[in-house]
Amino acid sequence: MRTDQDKISILARSSDILLPALSVLFGLQLLKVMIPQITWVLGDRFGLNAMILGPIALAIFSFSFLSGFLKRVTDSYQLVAFSAVGLGLARLLVQVQWSEPLINLLVSAIGTILFGIFLAIYVNKIRCRGSKSVGNLVIGLLAGFILDTVLHGIFGTYDLMWRSDFLVLLITIILVLFHWLTIVDFSRYTAPETKTGGITWPWLAFGPFLFLQMVVLQNIARHTVATGWLPPYVFGWVLITQIAGLSVSVLFLRKNLTKIPVVLSVGIILVVCTIFPFPDQPWLAVTLLLVEQISISILLVTIVTGIIGRNDLQSGSITAANGTGFLLFGILTLAYYAVYQINLPYTNTFLEVAAAVLIAICALVSCLKTGNRTMVIKTSWVTPLLVLVLLVIPWIQTLVYEEPVEADGNGFPVTLMTYNLHNGFNTGGDLDMEALALVIEESDPDIVALQEISRGWLISGRVDMLEWLSQRLEIPYVSGPTEGQLWGSAILSRFPIVESTNYELPPRDLFIRRGFLVTKIDIGTEDYLTVIATHLHHISEDSEIRQQQVPVILEIWNNAEMTVITGDLNAEPDSPEIRMFRDTGLIDVMSGNIPPKGYTYHSADLYQRIDYIWITPDLTSRNAKVIQSTASDHLPVIVEIDKY
Repeated sequence: MRTDQDKISILARSSDILLPALSVLFGLQLLKVMIPQITWVLGDRFGLNAMILGPIALAIFSFSFLSGFLKRVTDSYQLVAFSAVGLGLARLLVQVQWSEPLINLLVSAIGTILFGIFLAIYVNKIRCRGSKSVGNLVIGLLAGFILDTVLHGIFGTYDLMWRSDFLVLLITIILVLFHWLTIVDFSRYTAPETKTGGITWPWLAFGPFLFLQMVVLQNIARHTVATGWLPPYVFGWVLITQIAGLSVSVLFLRKNLTKIPVVLSVGIILVVCTIFPFPDQPWLAVTLLLVEQISISILLVTIVTGIIGRNDLQSGSITAANGTGFLLFGILTLAYYAVYQINLPYTNTFLEVAAAVLIAICALVSCLKTGNRTMVIKTSWVTPLLVLVLLVIPWIQTLVYEEPVEADGNGFPVTLMTYNLHNGFNTGGDLDMEALALVIEESDPDIVALQEISRGWLISGRVDMLEWLSQRLEIPYVSGPTEGQLWGSAILSRFPIVESTNYELPPRDLFIRRGFLVTKIDIGTEDYLTVIATHLHHISEDSEIRQQQVPVILEIWNNAEMTVITGDLNAEPDSPEIRMFRDTGLIDVMSGNIPPKGYTYHSADLYQRIDYIWITPDLTSRNAKVIQSTASDHLPVIVEIDKY
């Protein structure tokens, strides 16, 4: 029969896992709101450049250093409770879906600050309990990342923070209430504190750890592109790799396997794996992901074991290391996406490797300082076994998943649309994929050329725009990435795409590289339509660059009949680059629409036409128009095309 003390012990152990797990979950979700909205509200909507946005973001992450001051003026348990309650409240307020995105930006920034403060105070408090708390802390942290993957995958990478339906709000309320209950248990059932040794600064590796998880390892969209697998398979595999990492972590804790040779080898393996971000073979991509997730989990175990230390020496606060880690996360994230605005002497692969090196060094130093001592850490296999149950979710998704099916066409006429999706963000700065889907759905086009398609970029909410739209609209797609493999153009087509080729456009030293996608589409009755979709260089003053790009497209087209050339050309009708299209005999379907009727940009305050549909002279068009909407900063152009 269990005594009251046994019940207290069970509740305390549960809180030691659930409190950090749910706090990490909320922290990750708030980061996935704050980082995009800094980009799309402050940057895009209000026109602040990277030199201003960078300091703003770093200032937010720097607030985690406040934990040192706050710890001196109040009780640590009260501060843990206050920061955790505030974190949960911020998460709940973000879900309200305020009409003004600035409110969500402010709330998510405050939540991010509270997340940083919570981690510093909580980890330091756990350190005071000694080595018996190492296992629960590691399991709690890793479980938080697993929970985030589960919710991210359930909603098809379009995270619930951006949704407004009742079910999503109910899920959020339940999670927050459960989070607050764990805070009560943590505060009520406190373990006796002991003086603790070990070193604190290796904890700064949590920042690079957070960066690698969010940008690479947890990124379902990225791995969908890398493997070519169906999204439910990728979701399941990402989850399996995380569960494997958690299970190996428990094994290392129970068997005291964090030895110097092992940690050194694991660190080298992690660094080497990050050198190959997009392997050519799917089997290699999934293998590398498994190895990376297990390796990084082992290194986290080593770091946490080192900062807990032995129960014989007093050590300093973890505040400085935690604050430095958050700053490192901010710096790595900013540097990762700054390459698309500023000429910088590195690639993003270099930053991924650098993050892995920092984690490996911190783990090795932690291991060197603590030595190969024996530390008996009692931890349970219960959590990994319970987490295995979560695999039923991607399994069910696999059973119900249906790939969009191509339809047999009836020949001409066909309806074609071009639409720049603004990376999924509306003119206010919110990620609103449903609004974009409704614009397309209500227009009912047969073929849609899309620009600014993001597939896993953290600054765009880490959503796989192309896969989500394809599922939502039930239209097959072909992708035409231009900047790396995760950003570019695409074509949705209800009819079979029998051929597709993606081409690069000069110059190749642009911050955001450009290209064009050439497809041959079987529209039925032995008719084929060639659709060329492109997105030219975006700086309005750089006409010379676009004049280099247009001839490449025209050369590949080579006067072929039954062709449509479409996209965001970033040039007005009287510009030299647009005259190049006109001089070949191509017909601008919107030429008869007198401004402002034909303006396509900016949708919140129209002033120019930069989106086009061109057809060859053997085709004719009717009902060409733009569709009014602020779901993107561009208006879509739609037209019905027939044989001449």
